[in-house]
Amino acid sequence: MLNKQDLCEILRWGKELDILSKVPYARDRFVECYFWDVGTIYEPQHSLARMTLAKAIAIAGIIDNTYDAYGTLDELKILTEAVERWDGNGIEQLSDYLKTSYMILLNFNKELEEDLSKKQTSAAFMGMDSATKDVMDWMPTHPKLFVALGKHTRLLNDVGSYKFERERASGMAIECYMKDYNVSEEEAMKKFEDMAVDAWKDVNEQCLRLTTIPRKILKVILNLARLCEVVYKQRGDGFTNQRRIEAHIKAILVDSISL
Repeated sequence: MLNKQDLCEILRWGKELDILSKVPYARDRFVECYFWDVGTIYEPQHSLARMTLAKAIAIAGIIDNTYDAYGTLDELKILTEAVERWDGNGIEQLSDYLKTSYMILLNFNKELEEDLSKKQTSAAFMGMDSATKDVMDWMPTHPKLFVALGKHTRLLNDVGSYKFERERASGMAIECYMKDYNVSEEEAMKKFEDMAVDAWKDVNEQCLRLTTIPRKILKVILNLARLCEVVYKQRGDGFTNQRRIEAHIKAILVDSISL
């Protein structure tokens, strides 16, 4: 019931934001975004963390699509500089869609800051809250683990979303690999899958070796890696083609649990 309440809040937020009419190339994936968070940080006390991360993932998806398939190189340079300044200056040269994407990002950051201030929460929010805050604190001190996680996620995404990205003529790592090493599509895909397996082994190895990171943080990292395996398994893209993970979403968010 708590998950359903959280999801209702996410959907209400998405409807008010009205992303699809403002940014036509964006995708409505609010449920899928929340699914990622439930699978990563599932404990009841982390409700605020899940909702916040779901919103952040949805906005990151818009920015990702902007860079992958919509903005020109000149526009994206301007957008990048604006993001680095973290203010609304210097975006007059951008198209309306890119201005909107950037302002959505900027407003979300301000809303989050205000929300945390109201709750007086470095600590109250971070019962991700504490889990997500701890992850951010530990990242600079244990780069191998987080690099391995990022590599694993990126590689699975490259393989799973390859067909979709190819259809919309986005720049793709797999095509670059094919050209650089003069190999076939199948050979490139297999190489990426092998590298993802190696990265997954690195994640496991780092989690077993490290003793200074709290167990709850390691669990978040492992859960995120597991979710990537679910969403992008068998060269599929569950984020783009929701039917691939529909059964998982129903099992977690729709069906009752018999006790």
